[in-house]
Amino acid sequence: MATIKDEDFHYGAALKQVADDKRFKSINAEWERGSKSRCAFRINAGIGLYIKMGTEPKTNFQHYTFNFKRENLEEIRSLSKRCTEGTYIVMVCLKDRETCVITSRHLERLILRRGEGDMGEDTQYNLQVHLEDGQRFRVYMNRRNSKKLVVDKIKIVPRNAFPKIIFKSPGRS
Repeated sequence: MATIKDEDFHYGAALKQVADDKRFKSINAEWERGSKSRCAFRINAGIGLYIKMGTEPKTNFQHYTFNFKRENLEEIRSLSKRCTEGTYIVMVCLKDRETCVITSRHLERLILRRGEGDMGEDTQYNLQVHLEDGQRFRVYMNRRNSKKLVVDKIKIVPRNAFPKIIFKSPGRS
């Protein structure tokens, strides 16, 4: 019998939100090169979910930081190729007990606009998620070597966007 890891609870919180939707039919863990992914899932066969977890807001800016290493990006790209109905990045903000979602296309656009090409030069990219009481999520990526300048305009994400956005037609933003 496998032991339950802490992150299983947090991923499970996001997956329960999906399972509670009336359009939900099935969930499968994604496999890549013979290994089961910790973060990637396929919903209703054609929808990809890549779940990341942040424990609490960090720094003076009070935002959650979600790190995407090259291997994470490769896994997301592979998942996107197999999922015809879109792939979504789900960020569980643990302390606030909230779930933020963007499309994988949006993450790719931020990386490209950062001016580093397809895979970029960095070994890791940080997505920032800011949440204030009573407001929507603010999602952004900082410019290289800057904590104050953002790559693109800040994306505003409603708190109730997840999971309903994943059951709509493939996202463009």
